[in-house]
Amino acid sequence: MDIDLKCGHCARTAGPDDRFCGGCGQPLAVSCAQCGHANSTEVNFCTGCGHPLRDHAVTVQEDRRQVSVLFVDIVDFTAYAERADPEQARGLQQTYFATVRRIVHQYGGVVEKYIGDAVMALFGAPVATDNDALRCVRAGLELQRNLARQPAGPQPALGFRVGIATGEALVDLSATRDGGQAFVTGDVVNTASRLQSLAPSGGVVVDETTWSATRHELEYADQPPVTLRGRSAVSRIWLAVRARPQREPHNTELTPMVDREHERGLLVNALHRMVNERTSQLVTVFGPAGVGKSRLLRELARHAGSLPGPPITWLVGQCPPFGENVTWAALTDIVKSWVGMPGADDPV
Repeated sequence: MDIDLKCGHCARTAGPDDRFCGGCGQPLAVSCAQCGHANSTEVNFCTGCGHPLRDHAVTVQEDRRQVSVLFVDIVDFTAYAERADPEQARGLQQTYFATVRRIVHQYGGVVEKYIGDAVMALFGAPVATDNDALRCVRAGLELQRNLARQPAGPQPALGFRVGIATGEALVDLSATRDGGQAFVTGDVVNTASRLQSLAPSGGVVVDETTWSATRHELEYADQPPVTLRGRSAVSRIWLAVRARPQREPHNTELTPMVDREHERGLLVNALHRMVNERTSQLVTVFGPAGVGKSRLLRELARHAGSLPGPPITWLVGQCPPFGENVTWAALTDIVKSWVGMPGADDPV
């Protein structure tokens, strides 16, 4: 029996064995051929009319993979709820959950479960990238900035703690996401929960694996080694501070550029035409990762710096694959460089 799998978010179709959209990572829906009702991929019969959806039962799809787990909770929420009006406490909790979901999704993660006033989020499943740990920590820092602005009403302002751990876990790729059902199992979950309890109010504490994967992109403050609850060995932890400013292009290259004379010539000609004719030039450089696009631009920057006459102002902007307002991120970087502002992660 053929079934129609379609993403309800981006309308992309998928194969019969897929459970999540390959484009946006959202859960797929099974359309009933009898009544057209959209069903979860975990059910074998339509919940609208009872018609069979497939010839074979759904099998659990499990995979071992490296993931980053984020725990965030409210400091002393029990005491706050005792003092506050129930409707006020409920409104604050709903706003808090909505903020966590929004930011986690912006950075490519999914909400795995809600535990009281704590939220567990996962990066690396069902869709994995090459920078899941970085996305996770950046999401934690963004959470602290946004949650700090959340109003607490007449009560004192609340604090939030974030703990992050990276490690191997068993992931059930067919499970419901965003708080519907647990789909990840492993010691990395327990580690993230323990780290969250050790984090200071307003802080993001990470384990050694996460620190090692992100220490070149983020600034950290070293913390005293601790023995996590239920463990016998001492663990090293770090407090995430901020994103590091973007590094300037290298002035020297350790290896010569090979077989890119034609592409370099096209860029140099466009640069000379811009300088001589005072006209703008638009050039698009694209290709698979690792073919030397960034190196080609660094070579052009060095050539621009060696031209006679007035110096050429060279400004660079980047659009990261995650976060908020990424459409204008490149323009923001260029303006910051132009006026001499630091290119760190602090809001402007």
